Amino acid sequence: MSYSVKLINKFSSFVDKSDTKRLSTQTEPEDVVKVKNIVYAGDGSDIYRLLDVYYPEGAKGKLPVIIDIHGGAWFYGTKDINRIYAQKIAREGFAVVNMSYRLLFNGGNIHTMVEDVFGVFNWIKQNEDNYPFDLKNVFLTGDSAGAHIACLALSVMADEELQKTFNVTVPFEINAAGLTCGVYDIEFFMKKMNLSPIRAMMKEFFGKDYKKSPLLKIGTIKNNKVENFPPIHLSTGRKDFMRSQVLAFSKVLAERGVEHELIDFNPKDADYKLTHVYSVLFPDRKESKITTQSMLDFFREHMRES
Repeated sequence: MSYSVKLINKFSSFVDKSDTKRLSTQTEPEDVVKVKNIVYAGDGSDIYRLLDVYYPEGAKGKLPVIIDIHGGAWFYGTKDINRIYAQKIAREGFAVVNMSYRLLFNGGNIHTMVEDVFGVFNWIKQNEDNYPFDLKNVFLTGDSAGAHIACLALSVMADEELQKTFNVTVPFEINAAGLTCGVYDIEFFMKKMNLSPIRAMMKEFFGKDYKKSPLLKIGTIKNNKVENFPPIHLSTGRKDFMRSQVLAFSKVLAERGVEHELIDFNPKDADYKLTHVYSVLFPDRKESKITTQSMLDFFREHMRES
């Protein structure tokens, strides 16, 4: 095992302990139906191609769908780190599909991550009669690396050539997306953080000769057909270390004529520093509720009649 991978594993262990402690202080809402650990692809032998479905108890008829993609620098986490955030969103009248995906250093790369998102899309399509899924109203959310993966999926949906590259088909449209504290410019990210663990990650993500790989260009979202994206809700906070990426991507969306809304949150009376993915990690804080409500209101503005 290389020194870089050892550092990454050590960081993963640290974050896992932090997440375990954080989640132990939060409570899953009781008024939400929770169907957990559904295999959406593969033979069920790994923990990565699983999803949960959450929706309000007593819900009648079909509900708008939100597919949530967790963050974790592409190499850490599962759906479980976002479960309470996703369940609280479900309480607001949505059917939330909370997914895991194959990670770097565990069989994951740009191809498998896109494949896994579309695997979830296809599972939803195949199971629309078994759950309260309204496929005329489907939304995509992601935080940090999950926001980047969401944008990769949107890039593929926006470009028939990329659909051929990744060998996927599009089963339904995405009405809008909510992206929280995301990474959008991989090439800039690499230059800014030219460290051995980052280089090791890029080799896993794009291949050993990643600097020459055409996939690296696709990994920087502005290089794709962003003009074909659905409406986008972006959020960040002044203490988010990815804030510059969010603001730069907001400019790209504006230049390409994509309808979008930006929440760059820095209330003077905030009780907490609004750090990276604050609204996902701590969904009950006042500032988190405001940010999440803004995103859900944005989604409601882009619903179609069923």
